[in-house]
Amino acid sequence: MNHAKELLRRAAAAGYTFEVGSDGEIDYRGPDAKKAWEAVIYLEEADVHFIADGKVQGWALISAYGLEDDETIMDCSGAGPIYRIAKAVEEENP
Repeated sequence: MNHAKELLRRAAAAGYTFEVGSDGEIDYRGPDAKKAWEAVIYLEEADVHFIADGKVQGWALISAYGLEDDETIMDCSGAGPIYRIAKAVEEENP
């Protein structure tokens, strides 16, 4: 299972909105995990911010290419709700 896609899916189910971009430019902003993943694919490597209640709740650096499924989350918040979701994805899909 692709960890990054699953992170996006679970975050969308939890009500997060995504900002997906690179180099300070946003390519997708919205709540749809599929569209967020399409933006990651377009960018190949993207910064994803997870937003709830008008505030960024966490971030992840995601790659769509050249990595094993369990390595597609290249980096993410070190604490908070997004970290907990990413950690659960990792633990459930070693």
